[in-house]
Amino acid sequence: MSFARKISSDLILWLILILAAFLYGYGVWNDHYVNTYYTTAVGSMLQNFHNFFFASLDSAGSVTVDKPPVTFWIQTLSALIFGLHGWSVILPQALGGVGSVLL
Repeated sequence: MSFARKISSDLILWLILILAAFLYGYGVWNDHYVNTYYTTAVGSMLQNFHNFFFASLDSAGSVTVDKPPVTFWIQTLSALIFGLHGWSVILPQALGGVGSVLL
């Protein structure tokens, strides 16, 4: 009896996780550049290490973004792997949302 209950609870968890992944990921590829301000910052951070480390918005590295740089580091790594697209900048947030549902 307890084995059947465990299997059903795991199945429900997997269904919720699949639903969350679908809802977080639905339509991500439709947006060209979701937030041009932050996507520009990710593009600038791809140019050199100084811009990457300080989360610089411009190519000269003098203007920084008003958010903590760790988020942009993760987005930049995603853009480095998949290329600079709107969906590649959003992908880490979508995966983080699915991970928070799992937790």
